[in-house]
Amino acid sequence: MPARNIEQSHTIGRMRRNLTRLASGSIIAQAVVAVSTPILTRLYEPDAFGAAALFTAAYGLIIPLVTLKYDQAVIMPKAQNRAMSIGAMVMVIATVNSLIVGVGVLAYLLFLPERRELSWLLLPVALWLGAAFTLMQQWSSRMSNYTHYARSQVVGAVVNVSICTGAALAFSGRPVFIVLGFTAGMGVSLAYTIRGFKSWPYRSQAFRIRALARQIKAYGSFPALVLPTAVVTVVGANGIPFLLASHYSLEEVGVFAVANRVLVIPAAIVGGALAEAVRSEFAASQRARELVTPIFRKAFTQIIILAVVLFGGIYLVAPDALSFLFGMQYAASGATAQALILAAFSQFICAPFVYVFAILRRPAMGLLGQVLLALVPLGALVLFSRLAVPLNNALFMYSFCALVGAVVMLALVYRGCKSFDARG
Repeated sequence: MPARNIEQSHTIGRMRRNLTRLASGSIIAQAVVAVSTPILTRLYEPDAFGAAALFTAAYGLIIPLVTLKYDQAVIMPKAQNRAMSIGAMVMVIATVNSLIVGVGVLAYLLFLPERRELSWLLLPVALWLGAAFTLMQQWSSRMSNYTHYARSQVVGAVVNVSICTGAALAFSGRPVFIVLGFTAGMGVSLAYTIRGFKSWPYRSQAFRIRALARQIKAYGSFPALVLPTAVVTVVGANGIPFLLASHYSLEEVGVFAVANRVLVIPAAIVGGALAEAVRSEFAASQRARELVTPIFRKAFTQIIILAVVLFGGIYLVAPDALSFLFGMQYAASGATAQALILAAFSQFICAPFVYVFAILRRPAMGLLGQVLLALVPLGALVLFSRLAVPLNNALFMYSFCALVGAVVMLALVYRGCKSFDARG
């Protein structure tokens, strides 16, 4: 067998091993969430889930801006000290930006008392913890040590569910307890990941002003490569609850949140692991100047087969299954899940390839793909919501546009891979 083919086989083998390690933690963590959801829907009303969905959507919208996506640069340099300096830079940036968000939240609560919801005070805390946890995920990828990160997801999920359930039973089903569970679970996950690493990326010398300045200068263009695509992605994914809240009732937002929670389980169980494994292997192949088109073809074939099986099954059983699992007050969530199925399918098959454009130095093409996948469907949802179209009909049109965008985006990924290989 030619040496290049052997190297390619080893690359694909590494991808499979990484996928197995990451997926094990995600599967168990999401199983904990899935098992707890029928309990939580009997403890919390739909409007509580709606209010909590707005919090998590705000978190998702802001978190890329908190780190400016510098965390993605941790896996790039060969020198360990430089990677440590990048990690320190990310945490300094995240701390400053989280404090800025905290000031904004306080101003919001002071000047709009009629909308006062104290759970928003947890937003800057959640953002800082999320930035640190995301950075540790990148450090896990750099060190090829996914064990502690995978276990931390399970520990965090257990803490999250325990707080949500215990607080509702002891006090009441207020949305603040769902938010508290979300934030505390992330904090415990971070602590567990830190504890598991022998080589902590934030040694004191990494925080020296001169070292931080060097990294900002060296990677100053990195946000320009990654951040625009990330912002488009999170706006498309997390803008929906805010949009729905402005045109539909908070109860309908809650029903959407529960249906969406079911649909993101496949992505959370396998999609995150797929995305991380594919991204790291594309980066390794890019550095070694290996062919990347075979990686795309093999990964895409496996992903599309898995997605058809998963989402096809969900579509068939959703109406009866979700009504039975979550109770009659969430009976509408089954039809809502069916309306969203094409969007969930599209996001699942595209997620592993989102950062391939940045790795191949084609950020403009990546931004175009994400606009087609995220913003165009969101624009369709805005249009049909303003026309007072029923919720599920508007969501179906959103999903259909997402599927069209996914086809175009994957074609752009393939074109980018072919172009990279042709340059040799």
